[in-house]
Amino acid sequence: MSERLRHKQRTVTIWDYEHLVLQQFPDLYKVQCLSHTRVSEAGSLREYAPGYVTLVVVPNLRHAYAANPLEPRVALRTLKAIQAFAQAHAGLLVDIQVINPTYQPVQVGGKIAFRPGYPAATYQARLNQDLRAYLAPWATATTAELSFGGALRKSTVLAFIEQLPYVDFITDLTLRVVGGSDQETIEAASPQVVLGSAPTHAFTEIPPRALSVTR
Repeated sequence: MSERLRHKQRTVTIWDYEHLVLQQFPDLYKVQCLSHTRVSEAGSLREYAPGYVTLVVVPNLRHAYAANPLEPRVALRTLKAIQAFAQAHAGLLVDIQVINPTYQPVQVGGKIAFRPGYPAATYQARLNQDLRAYLAPWATATTAELSFGGALRKSTVLAFIEQLPYVDFITDLTLRVVGGSDQETIEAASPQVVLGSAPTHAFTEIPPRALSVTR
């Protein structure tokens, strides 16, 4: 009721757009309103576009039937319904677009040695699973947050891997957006981008003979 009294079924501020749409579409998890922003014909986001409002919507993350939990998306039919609803409550001079987030999957790689008693065949898969949960927590945890923008540092990822109980040490760590080059820091390219996880990560086990020490 307090929200209804605040926006009065009219979209004036960013807060109005986000809360009106969330109220009307309970299957959405999050709405991000980008004012004076539009999607170009090439699909890129263009800022400084007066008269345009872009709504970036995320579906309910608790749906176990999501086709790709690493990159949750809203169906095209729902996007059109949201656009029609928001347009009906906006000013006559406002042009509204509704889109899914752009996911930027991050892949981690390197050479790794597992502790004695932790077979590589098993813990390579476990490492992939743990990294997916770390980089895209919304895919596994019921209370995890999905955030737009931000940055990911290689030193932070290294600290996470080194504290895993089955990891002895890691060398030559790489951090890259899938298809890109190794970087020390990966930043979201634009406000609708979500940094996430690649389905698999690229690690090579350091063989036991390489761990021997010659005196």
